Amino acid sequence: LFQLHCRAYLVIDHIIPDAAPTISSSPENIVDPVLWQRLDDIVRQWIYSTISNDLLNTIINPDDKAIDAWNRLKDFFQNNKSARALQLEAQFTNTKLEDFNGVKPYCTRLKVLADSLRNVGDKVSDNRMAFQLLKGLSED
Repeated sequence: LFQLHCRAYLVIDHIIPDAAPTISSSPENIVDPVLWQRLDDIVRQWIYSTISNDLLNTIINPDDKAIDAWNRLKDFFQNNKSARALQLEAQFTNTKLEDFNGVKPYCTRLKVLADSLRNVGDKVSDNRMAFQLLKGLSED
């Protein structure tokens, strides 16, 4: 969503240097370096204002450009990706109908977990989803 926001405001190149050049483009190519710095500060402020205080304290650096903050944030989540995948995998495998008020909340939870696993690079196949759905119905 954040990248979409940056594309909409034509500042995506402040966090992804290989993105198509925009009106703000890199500081070396910009006619108005003051404008470029202002836009970069705005993007950096967007990053800082959309994360938790704990995470902010982990990545903040007053001398950063937006891309530095973005990369530090990306690295933080990439480093936690495997641990998050293991946690989600355990939750997915241990989800059972008996823990829910009905079939719909049970199925919704499995879908949310499968989507979360996909987001960390661990796609759940349709066969596996069906197997887990049926497995969670049993009383064993």
